[in-house]
Amino acid sequence: MHLAPSWREILLWGSFTSVLAGVVPLLIVYLMYARGRVGDMHVAERRRRWIPLGACVGSGCLGLLALWAVGAPLQLSALVAAYIVNAVIFIIVSLWWKASVHAAVYVGAFTSCALVVGPWWWSGLTGLPLVIWARATRGRHTVLQGLVGAAIAIAATVITYTLVMRQ
Repeated sequence: MHLAPSWREILLWGSFTSVLAGVVPLLIVYLMYARGRVGDMHVAERRRRWIPLGACVGSGCLGLLALWAVGAPLQLSALVAAYIVNAVIFIIVSLWWKASVHAAVYVGAFTSCALVVGPWWWSGLTGLPLVIWARATRGRHTVLQGLVGAAIAIAATVITYTLVMRQ
């Protein structure tokens, strides 16, 4: 196998990182919404975005330590590190401006697959205009905010992954 000696380990590590990268931040956003701290599940208010993004950083760091402790493949740790770096960049950007996290997550997923599995995954980026169009049509972002979110994700993911893999 490419990333792990067995399918069991692939499923275990994949599930673990999915919970930390997706479920934990989603639960934080849901709790914020349920308590009236945000107006919607998309955290449209720029000034409140740091809370779920901070949860991404925290859970990502815990996940990275856990992956290191169990001897997970370096490729997976490199992707988790890229996830953390992306979240930190979006926290900083959100202090002044609102780049599209939806576009970033979409692009980050295909970029990650392209880096680890193979370059044909880059073809998945052909759907990016649809993601940006959907966010702009709903009035959540401008096209520029979508493009900037995507650019941040590609750059941060490729650079972080490359730097970690050189270790």
